[in-house]
Formats: sequence, C-alpha cells, structure tokens
Amino acid sequence: MRPKRSRPGIEIRSAAPSESEAIASVLYQSFAEFRTFYTDEAFRATTLSSDGIRLRMDEGPVWIALHAGAIFGTVSAVPRDAALYVCGKAVLPSARGKGTGRLLLGHVEAFARAERYQSLILSTTPS
Repeated sequence: MRPKRSRPGIEIRSAAPSESEAIASVLYQSFAEFRTFYTDEAFRATTLSSDGIRLRMDEGPVWIALHAGAIFGTVSAVPRDAALYVCGKAVLPSARGKGTGRLLLGHVEAFARAERYQSLILSTTPS
C-alpha cells in the first residue's frame, strides 16, 4: 500500500526516475546555504546527483512534494531490517515554513505503518 496525503495545493507522491534531476536540484538548493558547515564529502553525501537519486530509488521509495506541478520538496526511505531509514529530506528555501517538511515526514510514517515497519531511523550528516 502506498499512502497518499496532501494539503490544498500540495501533492505528495512517489517520484519517477525521470524526476531525478529535479530532485537533485531540490537537494542542492536546500542545502547550499549551509555548504560551509559541511566537509566536501558530507556535502556530496547530502546533495546527491541525479545518478545518486536513481540509485537511491533502487534502495527504497522516494517521494516528492509538488505545487502547481513543480517539485519543491523530497524525502526518501531505505529499509533496514524491521526499521525504515529516513534520508534525503529537503524543502526549497522559498517554500519553507508551510508545513511541507511535516507533511513529508507524516507521509513516511504512514508508509512505515502500512508496510509494518517497527521503527523509523532519522539521522543527519555530520558536518
């Protein structure tokens, strides 16, 4: 089961491989202002390329947040035994403060419940 949640004007849905470039752009734009706090390696791990996004799609689900057809947020999850590892969560700076991050995490939680994962894991990249 793939739960679908949305708010007026915002849609959360599974991402397609053809959207990997747009997702990579959202990740980059979302973390660019914090670039100086990251090592080069940590920044690359946080802001995956489109090839990295496609590889992530092979590991687990990737979702996108859209408004008027434009991608402005993303989150992904990777199964780890009975847990679901939440990664790659980002919202464009221009779209922050509207509850999209909460909506994306709520979507991951609903997915985890529907798929009967026992827990969620969320960590950050050391900077």
